[in-house]
Amino acid sequence: MNKNITLSLDEEVIEKVRLVAAKKKTSLNAMVREYLTHMAERENRAKEAVHRMREIAEQGGMEVGKVTWGREELHDR
Repeated sequence: MNKNITLSLDEEVIEKVRLVAAKKKTSLNAMVREYLTHMAERENRAKEAVHRMREIAEQGGMEVGKVTWGREELHDR
């Protein structure tokens, strides 16, 4: 189910984006919807990847622990 939201944007930004949308034969609304959907999917994929890496590490007998080193130690030359 779609829900409506209200956004506040500068008029100049709206006009510029409407021109971009017109060139792409789409609407400002569709562009915002596509961008937000893509962002949500990307965030979800990142979380799933981390979860899967932890599962693989545990299956292989490895443990993913806390970071015990600091930036200075990592770059110590």
